This record gives sequence, C-alpha cells and structure tokens, in this order.
Amino acid sequence: MLLAVLEKRVGFNIGTKDIFLNIIGGLKVDEPSLDLAIVLAMLSSYHDRALGTKIAAVGEIGLTGEIRPVPRLEHRLMELSKLGYTHCYVPKTNRKTVNLSLKMTLIPCLHIQNVMTHFLTYECTSA
Repeated sequence: MLLAVLEKRVGFNIGTKDIFLNIIGGLKVDEPSLDLAIVLAMLSSYHDRALGTKIAAVGEIGLTGEIRPVPRLEHRLMELSKLGYTHCYVPKTNRKTVNLSLKMTLIPCLHIQNVMTHFLTYECTSA
C-alpha cells in the first residue's frame, strides 16, 4: 500500500524497481506508526541519499498520502530521545499535543509530499 501511495501521490515510478524491506530486531510491521519510517527508507534508497543516523520518523500514512496522528506520540519521542535521536518526522496534527522539552527537533508533516520535500531540500544526512 505504501508503494502505491508513493507512486500515485508523489509520482514515483517504482514499478521498474525491485524493493526489499528488512526489519531487524524482531519488530513486527503491523504497527501503522512505522509507515513514515518505511517510506523515508524507500525515499532514501530511491534518491540514493542517506538519511542521518540520528533521524527518526513516526506516523501512519493514509491512502491519499496524508500523515495521520499516532497514539502515545509523547512517549515515543521520549524513548527516541533516550536512544540518541535528534530529529523526528511527526504528524503535524499530533505536533500540537506534544508538550515536551526534549533535545529533539520535530519536523511536522501533513502529507507525504511534505516529507519528500523536506528530505530532498534539507541536509538530513548530517543530523
């Protein structure tokens, strides 16, 4: 489904590519909040541009490409901060409910197009 959204909403020509996704560490991919991280990994590979090791992403992606809010975002961000992440793509609709003083820069996004634009425009490899 994520590939279909990227193709239709962002204009990727993915049909000519072989795509393999490997989730390490025993995680199950039935958690919708992993959608945004998976899409960022695909963007990184597609554009041959590395994503920084301190950048995370939390968000569910809908069929129209919208980034949907996820439950317990504050808790997720606290854990990511403890693990050393310094930047995180988050659903813009969730951003209003986050009242944390973390040493983390949040990148609020409404649509997958916002994520792609930010990823391609800003220096995400140094974070």
